Amino acid sequence: MKGWIKVHREILEHWISDDPDTLLVWLRLMLEANFEEKLKRFNGAMTTVERGQLIFGLNAFSEKTGISISKLRRILKELEADGMISRQKTNKYSIISITNYDIYQDNDSQNAVKTQADSKQNASKEQAGVKQTATPKEVKNDKNGKEDKNNGDKPPRFVFKTAIKKLGVPDAIVDHWMVVRKNKKAANTEHALNLITTEAEKAGITTAQAIEFAANKGWSGFKADWYQNNSQAGFVQTAADKQQGFLDDDFIEGDFSRE
Repeated sequence: MKGWIKVHREILEHWISDDPDTLLVWLRLMLEANFEEKLKRFNGAMTTVERGQLIFGLNAFSEKTGISISKLRRILKELEADGMISRQKTNKYSIISITNYDIYQDNDSQNAVKTQADSKQNASKEQAGVKQTATPKEVKNDKNGKEDKNNGDKPPRFVFKTAIKKLGVPDAIVDHWMVVRKNKKAANTEHALNLITTEAEKAGITTAQAIEFAANKGWSGFKADWYQNNSQAGFVQTAADKQQGFLDDDFIEGDFSRE
């Protein structure tokens, strides 16, 4: 059995809530009553059970609820006396009708829920249908469009050595310093160059001057305090003088360890 029923909070103020068994019987009758007219077979005979009705067997209902038959008879009489139900008795069963079933369980609420669920289901099917009917050409074009867009937005690849040369550092110094960094397994990343620039600013020199000083000292990196501790008066030379100095040195036998 599928579906649900509405139960108003006012039921807590009704007399049926005074006795747990009476409340159970009422809720069970509401749950078992037909939401719509149906043709049912009962004891070998076909019976039309209308909306708000249910086929009722005293013994079976007693077993399902755990309420004694004598008390069940009393509860049914009270419900009938209050006009909440009516009974059509036969020698085999009874058909109980919930008097105000249409008021308790109006169609609009459940239909609205069903309609909303159906709409969501149909929308999902339509979306799935659109995806499935897309032609291979459309899929390919869409893929190519995304690839083109990504290629257009992709930033240029960073090359550490090229970036250093653009700063004006002489090629001979660049080549030497790249060997130093390789031997000390320093990472040649954009972040590493940015750190050197930051330290150079602290030392009051350019990034190119910081790199040349580090290369001269055999450092793989540069720190402002290293520079301040090792700099000497008259260190600042022209790029040509420093380049000539590196070319005259024997880098193989030279000591490039940090002092």
